[in-house]
Amino acid sequence: MSKKNQRSRVPNTALEFLRRGEKVPKAFLERRIAAAKRQLADRTRARQAISERYATDWSQIQQASKDSDDLRAKRAMEDVLKIHKSLAKKKIAASARIGLGGIMSTSVFGVRITPPFDYAFTLIEDGTVGGPTLDGSAYKNSGQISTSAITDDKAESDGIVYSEVGVYLRPRFGPATLVARTSPLSTYQWWSNSIRDSRVVSWGAGTLGIYDPKIGKPYGVVSYTVFNDWFENQVNNLQFDFASDQVFPVSLQVDNFHPSDELAVYVGTSTGAYGQGWPGSLAGAVMSVAVPSITLELGPVLTTES
Repeated sequence: MSKKNQRSRVPNTALEFLRRGEKVPKAFLERRIAAAKRQLADRTRARQAISERYATDWSQIQQASKDSDDLRAKRAMEDVLKIHKSLAKKKIAASARIGLGGIMSTSVFGVRITPPFDYAFTLIEDGTVGGPTLDGSAYKNSGQISTSAITDDKAESDGIVYSEVGVYLRPRFGPATLVARTSPLSTYQWWSNSIRDSRVVSWGAGTLGIYDPKIGKPYGVVSYTVFNDWFENQVNNLQFDFASDQVFPVSLQVDNFHPSDELAVYVGTSTGAYGQGWPGSLAGAVMSVAVPSITLELGPVLTTES
């Protein structure tokens, strides 16, 4: 037997342990595909059902305004308020993907860090208007973060929530280059309802960033990238959207940092909503993110002497 064939027959012990030496069974794969199709179909039906109710309510409101039918308009506006309250009560969360804990070597100067991360926090931005419902959570032990901003249906309100998890770095050598990578799972839901020329805003964003208070420009952020973001700023429209467990592979690179630098690599979520009360405008923005790991690759910056 050739050496090539001998190598091809050497068992992969990791796969043997995880799969018992079997390929994925056909029946299992068929069940998984069927389940995924059901999930997509259910998601589409849910979105269509709300969109159809919005379309009906909007049509009723417009027609009632032309006919001066206050009772008809009132019923349609009450239904929009009912949808708003129903969505506000719904709890969503990105699925957790828990890996082995600690720090694992991936290359000479590389590590993959899994929960627990070094820190986690949630902030409600100063300048909140009225009484919006603002909630957030951040757990360094699981890597899960969430934010929720929902306007008050009785009066004008405006608010923003931010949550973050991250890891702390103090490099042992430099100048060096840092590459940060992660593939967070994100689940979100937003709605923005406006009638009677009343402005409404719903927005959200997930962020991977690198923070260095010594050299970062503005706010100490050296570099960042945004994933899964939306911004709805409108008048006279009823909109809604949601999705669950979407994966967003993102990466960043920062050059020329030194042992004297202190860095944080973080993943954050922020949501905000503005509305003028109902009838008028209502908005909600909810995002949940699970961070299974953050991979860091450090490399020396090579210089050429003349």
